[in-house]
Amino acid sequence: MTDPTISGIIPPLITPMTEDLAFDIKAFEKLVEHVISGGIHGIFILGTNGEGASLTFSTRKNILQESAALVSGRVPLFVNISSVSYLETLELAEYAAGSGANYVVLTPPFYFPMDQRELRRYFEMVADRSRLPLFIYNAPQYTKNSLNADTVKDLASHNNIIGIKDSSGNMDYIRQLLEDRRDESFSILVGPENMLGPCVLLGCNGGVNGGGNIFPGLYVKMYEAALARDSDAMKYYQEIIERVYKSLYEVPDTPMGTVVALKYVLSAKAICKGKMVLPVYEELSNNQKKIIDNFIDEMDQNGF
Repeated sequence: MTDPTISGIIPPLITPMTEDLAFDIKAFEKLVEHVISGGIHGIFILGTNGEGASLTFSTRKNILQESAALVSGRVPLFVNISSVSYLETLELAEYAAGSGANYVVLTPPFYFPMDQRELRRYFEMVADRSRLPLFIYNAPQYTKNSLNADTVKDLASHNNIIGIKDSSGNMDYIRQLLEDRRDESFSILVGPENMLGPCVLLGCNGGVNGGGNIFPGLYVKMYEAALARDSDAMKYYQEIIERVYKSLYEVPDTPMGTVVALKYVLSAKAICKGKMVLPVYEELSNNQKKIIDNFIDEMDQNGF
């Protein structure tokens, strides 16, 4: 493993869409500038918050190319290349390498169940063929194929697999990953943002946190407080992050409420429209919008 440890806050960007479901490049440019100005340490595209699984292959390539041009090397660019097609995954990995991305990110294939032996071999096959270093993306709630900690331990010895982004929300799993880590340059990043501070205290390297789309400074400050082991600051930021869940993510009446809320807030901030990529669609009620609007006002008053 030759890359330095990847660390910090790497927001998984949403994908702005026009009313006719085309990629909104102008809105995306606003979003990129918004998060970079908030002090983030990297950008992750086409993940769960980016609704990557619902986008056409050509749209994903377009977003990748535009992202690399907009970021222009200011921060590392991470690209989700996951697909149910192995050959399509390899094609996207190669396209990422040719477009100027820095890292590729890969979930287990979804739809068909796989055992740990098959999952290990799949990741090794893609890593062997990728010109870019590869991050494991464990999201069992979406893929239905979970990577055991022992499997991650084995994969960490591959010279082109440099870290894991875990979205399982399982603290015991995180502890096992940390206990099994033999090379400190293998990066462990956490997805659920309410786990960010505690996980960094334990030894994780940062977070891929959806709320970084709208309040990048909040998650950067939590990360920095955890690194400094500043318990008072961590308590303050943790309370705000918990309120992000209650006043944003839990308000829409849909399993994909996080993305619905993120896009609504970004529309309220005049960064993009609130349009979801189909098939997920949720129209917020006036009461739901009011709850979210009140929280946005509160966050604005607190400097976020």
